[in-house]
Amino acid sequence: DWGQPDIILMNPPFKAWEALEDPDREIVEKSLEKSLGSHMEGRPDLCYAFIVSAAMALKPGGVLACVVPSAFFKAKTAANIRGLLSSGEFRVRMIGLFRGYETFDGAQVEAAAIVVSRSQIDSPIRVVIAESDQAAIAVRLLRNASPDQTVKRAGIELYNIPAGSLSKTWDLNRQEDRQFVDTLRATTSTRVQQLFTVRLGIRGVGPKRHGKVLVLNEDKFSRFVPTPAERRFFRPIADLIKNGRIVPSGHVFYPYGVDGRLLLTTEEDVAAAVPAFYQKVLLPARNPMQERKSLHRNWWEPSEPVVTWLAAHEPRIVSQAYGRHGNFAFDETGSYAVVAGHGWCWNGGKVQKNVMLAYLAILNSQVFERLLSIHCRRIQAPRFELAAHFVHSIPLPDLTSNSGELADFGQRIHSGQAYDDNALDSAVLAAYGVTQSSPASRAIEKQFKRLADQWRRDIGPTSSAARMAQHPAYQEIIRMGDAVVPCILEELAREPDHWFIALYEITGHDPVRKAHRGDIEKMAEDWVAWGKKQGLTFLPRVEHEYRHARSTKAS
Repeated sequence: DWGQPDIILMNPPFKAWEALEDPDREIVEKSLEKSLGSHMEGRPDLCYAFIVSAAMALKPGGVLACVVPSAFFKAKTAANIRGLLSSGEFRVRMIGLFRGYETFDGAQVEAAAIVVSRSQIDSPIRVVIAESDQAAIAVRLLRNASPDQTVKRAGIELYNIPAGSLSKTWDLNRQEDRQFVDTLRATTSTRVQQLFTVRLGIRGVGPKRHGKVLVLNEDKFSRFVPTPAERRFFRPIADLIKNGRIVPSGHVFYPYGVDGRLLLTTEEDVAAAVPAFYQKVLLPARNPMQERKSLHRNWWEPSEPVVTWLAAHEPRIVSQAYGRHGNFAFDETGSYAVVAGHGWCWNGGKVQKNVMLAYLAILNSQVFERLLSIHCRRIQAPRFELAAHFVHSIPLPDLTSNSGELADFGQRIHSGQAYDDNALDSAVLAAYGVTQSSPASRAIEKQFKRLADQWRRDIGPTSSAARMAQHPAYQEIIRMGDAVVPCILEELAREPDHWFIALYEITGHDPVRKAHRGDIEKMAEDWVAWGKKQGLTFLPRVEHEYRHARSTKAS
């Protein structure tokens, strides 16, 4: 019994559905059903039951202020709760997002916050976005700024959005990000879901406490599946992708034909077809495998009926379940299975290799990573959850009649050849119809100037380059990534200053000659010469949020 409080301040326990014991799951189910008047969606976090219970306990006019996981803003399992809190007798007053994992010591989840009142009076919704190491400063700014004041500084943004403007998902983005997406949506009419069906990989390959029973690493595969006749019931898996290429990481038991039909219909068939695998792997796990909740499969099969799209050997793009640029690959023969990742299946009829390679290039670009950072749930690293419901609305140009230069980049990625990241980004922006005079390409120049001015104002006289580089504005410039390099080089050419740590952190290069170290003007000349050698035009391309450590191939 929560009573009827005027104010609730809450930091509820975050605990995933998979980590809950059955009694706790039952409590969550009953709590959400009682409060929402309908059955819960999917597999909710324990904190969702606390949030709903607290909101429903408020007396009219009462206020709930609550720490939530950032996944709450986009998760399908929280959709009904978001609907409850933003309509009817409730109004959202503030939403905060602290990007990263440093808000609380030892945090494993990205933190966010909401303020909700049990009232039907509309007012603008206050939005707070901050890097997690700037959370305390952001909260102080929130307290001290006037309610309608827009604040923008290194790692922090405060602004208002109109009441009732929250969509099905609560997308919190910096204003530069909103402008970037708006520009791409204006120049690109197609979305991911119109071009690709993003399909879930195989699930139910083994009970959680027994691991992936149906997946064998290379050593076990060699020992337990020794003959070609046995190996036709297995598929290599594409769950590990680096630099746009699939890294061999094991095989999954896949006893289906190209039409999705089960080839081994009885346990006796399995024992005869793959004897060592049956005796050494399947039989010891038989009881827990039989306990899986599945009405569609025999105990030795994957527990969910998702094999149809994998059965046919058709070209497709595959991705990891969580990733960023470099974590997409082209499975040209359709010979791989996806267990923990996703398959991007072409919707446009017959698959054309050059078109798929062009999309491979886009998906592995930093421009697309920027879009992932805006649309997808972020986890540590940073990486992004690449589930279909996050990516399906991302703008993606139609390249069916014009794959051109991007196909060449895709071929280089597919074959493991060197390519230039900056040139790829320029080609991707051109495919989106974004020119260097567009708002999206000008945004980075404007942001760099703002941060650079703030950095100069704040550091004052100091001789420590390391101390200068620790300033939040300087760190924010580093997080902007490769696309800010031309702006820094242009600044160095005009007015030499201590930008060398930023350039090294972003590019991974250090072209300064030994004899020039300590001489700022000479060091600046070396960097400017390096930039011209790289073909940089010293014009902004597009803003990137995350720091990108370039691999040696980029040189």
